[in-house]
Amino acid sequence: MPPPPLNKKPRNETTTEDSTGTLNNPLKFLDQDYQELQKSCITNKIGFVDDKFPTDSSSIDPRKKLKLDLNRVKWLRPSEIVTDPQVIVTGVSRVCGSYADMHSGSIYEALLDFTGGVHVYFKLKNTSTDLWTLMDRAVKAKALMGCSTSQGVTCQGEPVRLVRVLNPWGKGEWTGAWSDKMSMEDFTENFRDIDICCLSPDFLDSNRSWTSTRYYSSWDAGTTAGGCINNKETFWTNPQFHVRIEELDDKCASGHCPENILVSLMQKHENRYRSLVSNYAIGFSVYLMKDEKFPAKFYSKRPVVATEKYIQARHVMKFFKLQPGEYLIVPSTFNPNESAKFMLSIFTKRETQKRN
Repeated sequence: MPPPPLNKKPRNETTTEDSTGTLNNPLKFLDQDYQELQKSCITNKIGFVDDKFPTDSSSIDPRKKLKLDLNRVKWLRPSEIVTDPQVIVTGVSRVCGSYADMHSGSIYEALLDFTGGVHVYFKLKNTSTDLWTLMDRAVKAKALMGCSTSQGVTCQGEPVRLVRVLNPWGKGEWTGAWSDKMSMEDFTENFRDIDICCLSPDFLDSNRSWTSTRYYSSWDAGTTAGGCINNKETFWTNPQFHVRIEELDDKCASGHCPENILVSLMQKHENRYRSLVSNYAIGFSVYLMKDEKFPAKFYSKRPVVATEKYIQARHVMKFFKLQPGEYLIVPSTFNPNESAKFMLSIFTKRETQKRN
């Protein structure tokens, strides 16, 4: 097969929609309908040719990030490469825009792309969370993680907690104790953090179910892009979202549950090519409301909860505890007048009243 042709026309398909699909009625990626495409191919007795991911340079390395010699590139069917092909890489490359757009990024971005679910992040060295129990519940909930647990192993008759980690980029393997597995202590000592992604946050508490609400909004320069709290004259113009915690369950009220709410903020990019977009530094603040009046000076007081720092990332989250009351969540970019769409997700352990 000849080398892939050059494509001089950029593809700028918009892939974001301000709505949520379901298992029975999923959103159509790039308006492609699998059932209709399958029927057309069978009726016309032709193989599927994807015009949204063509066999040209736009699907390989449109920005020449990888500095490939396209004259040496051959476009092959999966079965021509391996006898038992896996379609995950091809599927993700279509979502990201090209193979080159997969070359970098964060673990959590890939997990979110696969699941469209809830992302939770923990630092391994300074968290009060029982990570072993949490990871065990995450595995049972079929969550995706940067690591996975193996079956229990005993040492001198006692159970030992072991973790198995797969590094697709690695050229070596763990040579410490337990051979291909490592103890939980070695895991937390040698790794910095862990990302867990699941369709539901129920794995965070084995005895509780969670409710969720998603808001789709945007920061618009000149009107609703007020920047962080440092910008006292404009911060109050950012989009604002209310959440009311009616009551704590018995376990939380007695102080035995450290967190009862998870807030997730994600930027939504218009351009399909990941390498053509940049993330703004984003974060959010949570304020306790004592009445319905909150003028600009209201925001000058210290928030009860805030992201530790504004991070130049596609997604930020925080898992924390709130006492019963009415709260105001204010997501923002660090600098004012930075326009972007975003999705704010709020997960709570108790039924709450929400309004915006």
